[in-house]
Amino acid sequence: MNQAAMTKLRKNGTLTIGALFGLFSLLMMALSAFQIKQDELNMVTRGLYDPRAVAFTFEDLGQAIDWKEIDTDRPFTVFTNPDEPIRGFYYQRETYIPPMISGRFFKENDFYRGQKYIVVGQAIDQQTIDNWQQQGYRLLGIMGASYASAIDHLILVNLDAMEQGKPAAYYNEDGEPVASEIYVINSHDKLIVGDELHFNHHTVFRVNTIAREDVGVFRFLEFSLFQIIISVLSHVLIFSLTLLFSFYWLEKQRTECIILWHLGIQLRKPYSRYALTLFGLLSISYGLIGILTLSWMLIFNHNLQTIIFHTNNMLIGYLLMLLAISASISLGSWRVKKTIYRRVVSKVL
Repeated sequence: MNQAAMTKLRKNGTLTIGALFGLFSLLMMALSAFQIKQDELNMVTRGLYDPRAVAFTFEDLGQAIDWKEIDTDRPFTVFTNPDEPIRGFYYQRETYIPPMISGRFFKENDFYRGQKYIVVGQAIDQQTIDNWQQQGYRLLGIMGASYASAIDHLILVNLDAMEQGKPAAYYNEDGEPVASEIYVINSHDKLIVGDELHFNHHTVFRVNTIAREDVGVFRFLEFSLFQIIISVLSHVLIFSLTLLFSFYWLEKQRTECIILWHLGIQLRKPYSRYALTLFGLLSISYGLIGILTLSWMLIFNHNLQTIIFHTNNMLIGYLLMLLAISASISLGSWRVKKTIYRRVVSKVL
C-alpha cells in the first residue's frame, strides 16, 4: 500500500476505527478471561461445589447405591463427606474440571469399572499418596490453582471404590435404621423432588435435605450476581462504544455520500462499501486477537470446558459488535437521507 493510500485512510478515519475495533476486541477477550478466572475462583473456593448444590442424607438405605442409575440423562456430580478432606466423587456426562498441576481429572469411564482412582490437591504430601497407592489406588492427577485454595488439601476418590464394602443400610445400637453419611449433588436440574430421589427401575430412596448454613462448605460469599452485573455492563459498554465510533466514522463519510447523490449515484452503493469496510475491519482485528488468545489457551490451558466457554464468549462478542455496526449503518443512512430531504425541500420552497 503506497503512501497516498495510507494518508487517505488516516484522514478519513479508517485506520483509527480499525485500531479502535482492535481495542474493543481486546476488551472482549479480557472480559472472557475475567469470567473464566472468576468461575474458577468460585468453584475452587467452594471446594468444587456449585452454588446450587444440595446436601442430603438417606433415611434408610435398604440396598447399596448405584449412582449411575439415577433417573436422569442430565449432567450431575455427587460428593460424599462434604466437610472432610477425603471425599467420594462421581459424575454423569460432564462436571467442572479444576485446574490441574499434573496428570488429569476423572473421566466418566473411570467409574464402576472395578478400578480405584484418586485425584489429590497440590498440598497432599508424597507419603500420603504412597499410602493410597499401597491400598491399590492409582493416582490420576494433582489439582491446584496458581493460588492457595480449598482444593489443595482434598483427596477425591471414585465413589464406587469408596463405597465398596460399606453396609447396604445404616443401623444404630438398637437395630433401628439411621441416616446415612452426607451426600452433595451438583446439578442444574432438581433431582430431589419433595423428599425422594428417584433411580431407574422405579427405585425410590427417601432423603433428608440439609440447609446450606448447616454445612460449613457452603459458607462462602455468592459472586454470581456480581458476575452477571459486570458481564452485562461490559457488554453494554462495548456495544455502545462500537456503535458510537462506527457512527462517527460514517459521519465523516457523509459529505462524500451527498456528493455522490448529486451525481446520481444511489446511497445504497456507498453504504454497501462502508458496511464492507466496517465489517472487514472488525473481522480482521477481532479474528487476529481471537486466534491469538485461543492459541494461548490451547497451549497453556488443556481444560476443554474452559476453551469451549471462551470460544462461545468470542462468538457472542463478535455478534454483538456486528449488531452495533449494523445499527450505526442504519442510523448513518437515516441521517444522510434526512439531510438530502431537507436540501430538496429547501430548493422547492
